Amino acid sequence: MDHDFKWNDTRQNFADVSIYLSNFSHGNFEAVTLDAPHNLLPPDALQSGRINTKANIWMLGCTAYLRLNGAPPFASEPTDSPVEYIEQTLSKLEYLLASSGKLSEEDIPLTASFLRSCLVLDPVERPSAPDLMIIGTDWVMGEATCSCGWCATEV
Repeated sequence: MDHDFKWNDTRQNFADVSIYLSNFSHGNFEAVTLDAPHNLLPPDALQSGRINTKANIWMLGCTAYLRLNGAPPFASEPTDSPVEYIEQTLSKLEYLLASSGKLSEEDIPLTASFLRSCLVLDPVERPSAPDLMIIGTDWVMGEATCSCGWCATEV
């Protein structure tokens, strides 16, 4: 995602920006070639090449982490045991988010919970987009106030 934004840009810089989510899975179960870095691809795509719409949820989690933290959640170099590496990374998610210094301490638990909801290894267990709207409501809405530091008014 090429852009000129910095993680701490003012809200005016984002006010009129359109974001388009790509449907990488195209709603099918056929093997497709995804044009994405390997460290953003879901395990199902890396293992079998067969994906469905749940791959989008994984990619959303990776993209959210990348936008919040400034770096992808997983190393770009393949490891001997990618599943174990992913599990280890997810087990220390709060630490990784806190050590980036880009989130307030109060935002870390809900953020980590939302990211873990997206980054479920088994695509069958990964939520669908409608399920994620329910699961992620607390993270997206918080307490109906913005905690980003840009504004002090209710959302």
